Amino acid sequence: MRRIITLISFFLAIIGAINWLVVAITRFDFVRWSFGRSLPGRLAFGLVGTAGLTQLSEFAWSSWRGRQYPSFGEKTPEMPKSS
Repeated sequence: MRRIITLISFFLAIIGAINWLVVAITRFDFVRWSFGRSLPGRLAFGLVGTAGLTQLSEFAWSSWRGRQYPSFGEKTPEMPKSS
């Protein structure tokens, strides 16, 4: 279940980052255009913000445990299985 939540939050964070890039370049906010300043628009921004914090906590947790994020093209090392 945690992996699914992490994957969903990853994609929401990417979508949010793309939205903010478009806002910076063109001053067009797709979320505001889609939902306006209503409750669904605020919920969309809230979900993206929560996704970003989830990704931050995942990164911090994996860094604290000593697991390194691989560079592009590297294979991930196998984690030892606990008994």
